[in-house]
Amino acid sequence: MRAMVAGGDFAIAAPRSQALWRAYAAIPEDRWVDARDMRGAQVAACDYAPAGAPAGAPAGTYTIVRRVKIRADEVSTDPRSRLRRTIPTGQLQLMLDGVADHGWAVSFLVTNIPADEPDGIVAVEW
Repeated sequence: MRAMVAGGDFAIAAPRSQALWRAYAAIPEDRWVDARDMRGAQVAACDYAPAGAPAGAPAGTYTIVRRVKIRADEVSTDPRSRLRRTIPTGQLQLMLDGVADHGWAVSFLVTNIPADEPDGIVAVEW
C-alpha cells in the first residue's frame, strides 16, 4: 500500500472477509451511531487492521463499519444478487426463511485517518 509507505492518509473499501465479519460481530450494539445523509445507516469503528498495516491510534489503521437496515422483502432470491453478499449469512437465511423482517447490509472502510468517536467516525465514513 503506497499511501501507507509514504505516510499518507488513506480510506479504502475492503472486501468482506471472515476476519472482517468477525470484527463486525464483535462491535457492541451501543457503539453504533447514525450515519450522515443515509437513511437507516449506522457506523461504528473497530480495531481491525489488515496484516502488515500499522495498528492503533493516533495514526494507525482501523476499520469503520457501515450497516444499512434492509427489509426482508428487499432481498432478491437470486443467489447472484450483490445485496445478498453484504448481509451476514445467518441474518440472510433468517430473512429468506421469513423469520426476520430485516437485516443489515454491511460494508467496511479501512483507514488511518484519525477520528474521535462517534462524530469523527461519522465524518470520515461520510
